[in-house]
Amino acid sequence: MAMFDQRLLRRASRRAWAEASTNPVVRVVSLMMLVVAMLSVLRLLYSSATTPRPIIAVPNPTRAPPSELPPYLLFGVPTLARKTDYLNPTLDRILEQLPEDPNDPMYRRICVLIVKNGAKHSAFGKAQSRLSHRPEFIFVENDARLTAEDLEEPPANEFINPDVPSWRVRKQTRDIVSMMRLAYDLSPSYFMFLEDDFWLCPSGLEAILHLLAKAYRYAPDWIALVMAEGMNGIFLKRKDMPIFSDYLFEHQRRRPPDHLVVEWFAGETEQSASYRKDRPHLAFRYNLLRHRGAESTLRGSIGGTENSCYHVNDDGRMFNVESFKVDECDHDDVWPCPPHDPTRPVMNWAPPTQAPRPMLPGPPPP
Repeated sequence: MAMFDQRLLRRASRRAWAEASTNPVVRVVSLMMLVVAMLSVLRLLYSSATTPRPIIAVPNPTRAPPSELPPYLLFGVPTLARKTDYLNPTLDRILEQLPEDPNDPMYRRICVLIVKNGAKHSAFGKAQSRLSHRPEFIFVENDARLTAEDLEEPPANEFINPDVPSWRVRKQTRDIVSMMRLAYDLSPSYFMFLEDDFWLCPSGLEAILHLLAKAYRYAPDWIALVMAEGMNGIFLKRKDMPIFSDYLFEHQRRRPPDHLVVEWFAGETEQSASYRKDRPHLAFRYNLLRHRGAESTLRGSIGGTENSCYHVNDDGRMFNVESFKVDECDHDDVWPCPPHDPTRPVMNWAPPTQAPRPMLPGPPPP
């Protein structure tokens, strides 16, 4: 009975709706309601199309603007006046390899500290004028209070024994100490010594970044990296710079600085060994600097100007303790290295396979 009543109710409802739909008044009202609904939809669509979307700023806390970051790598270049301008060609070899892409992680984080020693230096002024628009190049004058000490007349035999520092070599040691103290205040992650007449080889900066990354994987707490002879091409961490600069200053009368630096990072004295402990120094297989000066700034003797780019840094080029040992790491480009494992390929850097483009013309030896 209840089901029958529901059927009658549905039939009555349909009949009532059909009768209402034939009513002109009902039709007009329904049409007006439809028009209002369509206008509302059109208004909503127009508003969505013309109203600008809010800009949501997405912060990137892991990377600050380049100008706010300290140098990742800082070249320290002490320079003094000479008859020939070696400084500007040296800086050009670095300039042509610096990143130019603002999105490069190393953009403006590879810097050069040029420290003038002495009053008159036209090449320094020229470089400062040319590169003043590049924030990567920092020009300063040395601290005369530190470097002016102990300038007595040199003995007659000052160059007979090059291992005994003359007054000139001692002054250059103090110049290096002063430069390192200036460099330390710039907070670089890594610091590299570079004399003003040593050119960075083509693709040298690429190799340096490879070396720094690989050295961290092999020995994160390394004390020094070596990739050239003498004081050139030696890398230090910022935390070690004050210790080494004090060591140089303390022992300046005993040995020249390019000997003291090896003695220090190799732990050859009781003092240096107590600081070094078991931290290793690492050597890169390839030389990445080319000497262009005819006269050594540390020895006063005639130096070589041959193209030694990519020569192997074996014990024929440097002290054995700091050299690359081919017999131990022939499969690698960093010494010391992990044992050879044929199941794990080693990522090595290789010199350019094709002849590099000619280097920019530089000054001939005087």
